[in-house]
Amino acid sequence: MKSIIIKKNSINSKRLFISENRILFIFIIIVISGVIIGSLSFNFISTSTKEEVFKIISNFLQESEKLSIIKLFSRSLVNDYIYLFILFVSGVCALGLPIIFALPLLKGISTGVLISYIYTQQGLNGFVYYLIILSVPATLMLMCIIFACREAYYMSLGISMGVFTENKRTYEKSSNFFIYLKRFLIFSFAVIAISFIDGVITNIFSKIL
Repeated sequence: MKSIIIKKNSINSKRLFISENRILFIFIIIVISGVIIGSLSFNFISTSTKEEVFKIISNFLQESEKLSIIKLFSRSLVNDYIYLFILFVSGVCALGLPIIFALPLLKGISTGVLISYIYTQQGLNGFVYYLIILSVPATLMLMCIIFACREAYYMSLGISMGVFTENKRTYEKSSNFFIYLKRFLIFSFAVIAISFIDGVITNIFSKIL
């Protein structure tokens, strides 16, 4: 009897966890879908477009080999902060939801295209080495974006409900702007740490490669 009760409680706990974090899982699915789309679509684009993409990514990777840790850190910080800034602004806009859903998809697509390029150009061995460089900071940054998307979603949803609904009630999870601001400050510090990790790993492994 006890085992049945424990099993039911475990199932209920899992359902509650999924229910409370449903939007988080949605953004995870969006990012993964973007990576898959980017990886697959790379093989179907025209030759001229593929050559342009090859050129851009190749120049980017070659430049990375020549830059110091500080410059790599600065470049990564600027690139990553653009995503975070757009999410922050979208979160405080009543019409920001489409951007909040589109941004993780675009980030996933760009990651997928980069993975396909490296595998196409470097083969399996080179792909493994570059995967070491890219996987850690890329995974951490994607996680940061997913959590930032969740906060921006609730904030934007609350504002839109206050603007467009008759009762003018504020959505309970986005009622405090200062909490929203504090969480994005935490995300900002996380981006700084991730950018530094990216700079260090890229600087070390690019010399080995």
